[in-house]
Amino acid sequence: MKHYPTLTIAVPAYNEENTIEHLLRALIMQENGVYKLNEIIVISDGSSDKTAALVKKLQLEYPIIQLRDDKQRMGKIARLNQFFSDTTSDFLCIIDADMILTDTRYLKKIMAKVTKDPKAQMISLHQEPLRPTHFVGKLFYATFVMWDFVRLSIPNYDHVQNYYCGATVYRKSFFSNLCIPKDVFEERIYLYLMAQKLNGFRFYRTPLIHYWPITSFSDYFKLADRAFGSNQKKLEKLFGKEVNTIHIIPWKYKCIGIVKSFYHQPLYTPIALVFGYTLSILAAYKPKQKTALWDISRSTKVALSPIPDKHTVIISCYDDLKNPSYAGGGAFCIFELAKRLTKKFRVIVITGTYKNAQNETIEGIEYLRIGSSVFGHRIGQLVYQFALLPIAARFRYKLWIESSTPPFTFSLLPLVIKKPLLIWIHMFCGKEMKRKYNLPFEKVEHFLANNYSHAVVLSEYMKHQLRTVNNHCSISIIPNGVSKDMIVSIGNTSSAYMLFIGRIEISQKGIDLLLEAFDTIPSTNKPKLLIAGDGDIKEVNKLKSLIHSSASFLSISYVGKVSGLAKQRLFKNASAVLVPSRFDTYPLTILEAFSYGKPVVLFSIPELSWVPNNASIQIPPYSLTEFGKAMKRIHTDKQLQMQLGSQGLSFVKRNTLEIISKKFEELSFQLI
Repeated sequence: MKHYPTLTIAVPAYNEENTIEHLLRALIMQENGVYKLNEIIVISDGSSDKTAALVKKLQLEYPIIQLRDDKQRMGKIARLNQFFSDTTSDFLCIIDADMILTDTRYLKKIMAKVTKDPKAQMISLHQEPLRPTHFVGKLFYATFVMWDFVRLSIPNYDHVQNYYCGATVYRKSFFSNLCIPKDVFEERIYLYLMAQKLNGFRFYRTPLIHYWPITSFSDYFKLADRAFGSNQKKLEKLFGKEVNTIHIIPWKYKCIGIVKSFYHQPLYTPIALVFGYTLSILAAYKPKQKTALWDISRSTKVALSPIPDKHTVIISCYDDLKNPSYAGGGAFCIFELAKRLTKKFRVIVITGTYKNAQNETIEGIEYLRIGSSVFGHRIGQLVYQFALLPIAARFRYKLWIESSTPPFTFSLLPLVIKKPLLIWIHMFCGKEMKRKYNLPFEKVEHFLANNYSHAVVLSEYMKHQLRTVNNHCSISIIPNGVSKDMIVSIGNTSSAYMLFIGRIEISQKGIDLLLEAFDTIPSTNKPKLLIAGDGDIKEVNKLKSLIHSSASFLSISYVGKVSGLAKQRLFKNASAVLVPSRFDTYPLTILEAFSYGKPVVLFSIPELSWVPNNASIQIPPYSLTEFGKAMKRIHTDKQLQMQLGSQGLSFVKRNTLEIISKKFEELSFQLI
């Protein structure tokens, strides 16, 4: 996975019941891809309306939203200081609650620019007014637009008038030590000059965020209270007397801006000039407010209909890519599928918890970790199953995709879910659980299976298995796959070693059988065997013990967990990939081997009947001598490696993640 800079979005809110839900839903719908969204924090600054209640309601749908409901009003400057001191993300984006987002790629576009400019410390984001429908509102709008033309005529936009403070991004190196002094009432001048000291002020004219301009005279005079122009002794001490005139724009740029305004709005600009000048004269006689607690402009708080959600799809799977005990192929497939589904849906993946787990958003996927890890992952799987039930009853969604989780393939979710439920079966767990614990898991599995109406399985064999216990279910076959970017154009015949790679689970994965079969190969010209992967510490220790006691231990190496370039090198330099499983269904290891043009040696168990014969050597279960002979043969016969490897490449190209995701997307829309 790529590592993106982290982002916290902060929203100070005072009596914003008309706008807060619209903004938060718009923020939730933002595409990721160049940043990782850590959290959305809302501080209700002593709100007396329904602001806090609306945010609490949204928290139930979106766990990434956090609310701090402070009953005391402290003002925006105090709240800015809170955001600066509490945020640990790489970037902080502070947005006023009455801003209006219409572009779902707004933050992605902003962050793409910011990350390319390491010197940018504080980035002011251009905000455009929306046009009111009545005449007085249009006059105010024309005045605001004319002023925009003026301030945007300044070279490089480097002026405090281009720092509106409605939407701003701050870099951690800037905000981490930032604290606006208490007796400063104009935070814009302070922050602008602090950023300018570092040559770090930037103004982005695109993309756009919008707002409603004031539409009443009373609100204009409230806004005038916040305008530049009053002397501030604290700022003078810090930056010199020029702070009292820093807000003034030279006449040259005022004239340029007015000419541009005439060109774009010829009818309204003369009126806006007279209107704006008259109001500024009247406002000059009104004493400036000497407090950080502003009166709100009610005409800008236009009630907005909440943005329609993308359809929400929930995927539940105990495992995920960060789980230290598992992080298996199923978790990888779910991550890759979910990443692609985010283009059309809002996707929440609910996984089991583990040490240091936290809720987060990864590449547009909202991860929610639930349950308990106190008693280990085996008990944790059971706790997870029951923890899903209240979430399924409480959350709003259009489709729930349940990924089968041991010890049972099926769960109690159909009893509480009223929306479409699609079970994605990676394996039938009952048989393996019965073999492990000698308990009637299969009977429970068969009983629960009848509650499902829609299922996805990986192969024809699995479809037949499900049909024997549920004859009314609609079953789709969608196999696992790898990304087309992972598939090499042509395989190579490097034969440095033979490779086992996957989760270290001795019995299920047949690693003990592999070591015994390897011992049957004569010591003369014996190939090397590399074992890669991770798992439960007891299983890893058992593996090390088995290697140490093997007659061939000098030819066996355990390299642990591998990823990235190290994993690529392991595949590229292997003569073949070994899959000695006693029980498996559609291991990603086989597809990865094929994507590198590598043949596979496996036991021909019924669950792996989908593996093409012309891309593998299949041995009757569990003939260790024959498995040993097959290993030696494939390791030394480069022509056979190429022949089988090319067929494996052809197979894997027919089922890429892109093709599979499209099938899931089509099925999801059908069910919704």
